[in-house]
Amino acid sequence: MRKHLYFGFIVVLIILSLIVLFGEIRNSSIKSNENEKLIKIVVKDETSKKEKIVLKKRFYTSKNNLKDFLVKTRQLNGKVKKNEYGYLLTEIAGVKQDEKNGKWIVYESNNNEDCLKNGVCPAINKVKLKNGDSFTFELKKF
Repeated sequence: MRKHLYFGFIVVLIILSLIVLFGEIRNSSIKSNENEKLIKIVVKDETSKKEKIVLKKRFYTSKNNLKDFLVKTRQLNGKVKKNEYGYLLTEIAGVKQDEKNGKWIVYESNNNEDCLKNGVCPAINKVKLKNGDSFTFELKKF
């Protein structure tokens, strides 16, 4: 009889330990997501007669600025080059800028703080990301 009580006590301790362990794992994964921001990205190609939406997706990121987010997010595969004003986006989601033929990637945001404050979005490395930011990138012919 005593053996059964001892065995039951050990089983209860193991179950409680597992509950606490899984609770801690779950809490640590939630804490790691506290720094992540949800960012909406739309990429359009407007160089042909019919506008083409290349990508429309929401991403979670812990990156602090737009440049790092675009370059480090695999699906966006952003390419940049540095100039005197900051970083210039030359490719995003397979859409490539073609300066010689007057095709440029431009972008805007209707809710990013840095874009609204300036009236126009600055160089991508100067745009700080916040949860809920939305950006539209367009390849346009000028």
